[in-house]
Amino acid sequence: MASDQWGVPDHTRPLTHSPPNPTPPYVPPPMDSGGGGWGAPSGGLPGPVSGGPADGTTGGLAAYGGRAGPSRKSLWLAIPLTLVLGPLGLFYVGILSGIAGIIIVPWAVRTVALGAALSTGGGLGAVEFVGIATAWLICVPWAIVGVLLRNAKVDRLSREGGA
Repeated sequence: MASDQWGVPDHTRPLTHSPPNPTPPYVPPPMDSGGGGWGAPSGGLPGPVSGGPADGTTGGLAAYGGRAGPSRKSLWLAIPLTLVLGPLGLFYVGILSGIAGIIIVPWAVRTVALGAALSTGGGLGAVEFVGIATAWLICVPWAIVGVLLRNAKVDRLSREGGA
């Protein structure tokens, strides 16, 4: 058997089934006479679109329209989100606030609502009313304090110039 298809392949013959590469070989760019480093861009650097420490950004990405640090949160958006969504609205304040709210608020609401219903002799309606009121009394102040603390931290970082 001269050409066994299942045997050891013969690597001594050149490949004939693939065409040669049509692109030219890589040629490194010429080095400038100023030491071989990268030169300044010919068009200059772009000016700031918006930015600088005056408007709350730290200036790192301001030339490109972005922010270099964390963003401020709106107190007037945090309150309706927590009123409508309860503990899920705390995710607007921060991911850890949302996760902690989902864990803590149901436990606290269940404890307070059942305790209030048992102490007053109320039925299921009383448990629901006290539960919703308790959830709001926990979530809304939590959102307000969380937004105020976050905005104070963002302001402090923008004053210090760090991201």
